[in-house]
Amino acid sequence: HYGQGGIVSSNVAPASYTTSVLKNRLLAAAFAGAEYIAPVEIFDPETSNVLMTYLLLHDLKQQRRQRRANSSNSSSLLNEAERRPDLADHPLSLFATTPVHNGIWRCGFQIRSLLELVLIYYFMDQYRPHLLTTTTAA
Repeated sequence: HYGQGGIVSSNVAPASYTTSVLKNRLLAAAFAGAEYIAPVEIFDPETSNVLMTYLLLHDLKQQRRQRRANSSNSSSLLNEAERRPDLADHPLSLFATTPVHNGIWRCGFQIRSLLELVLIYYFMDQYRPHLLTTTTAA
């Protein structure tokens, strides 16, 4: 348990082109339209798997270092909030230490408006040839 000094690895996987996500047509369209918004990038599942494995190993290694440091002081294992005072404000701050945000945090849009924008880009790109032939024929 985290509050009692146990090991916690709590990382959120990045947006990835997984089969389950691509079954949803709206999400598939949003992911395809994300290529138009720099610096947003949707990861391949293999990349996400490797990244999440490294983050887990990082968390375990950090925990071992902390245990070694504490055993030399013969004090109890410090939890993340005690080692990092900036995380003590809110429990969800734990997720801010190793974020994988696909570039969304560096983008000039809020996530809600970004979703609408990438969908518009995607559908405009998909139907542009049809729209151009319709308007030139008229």
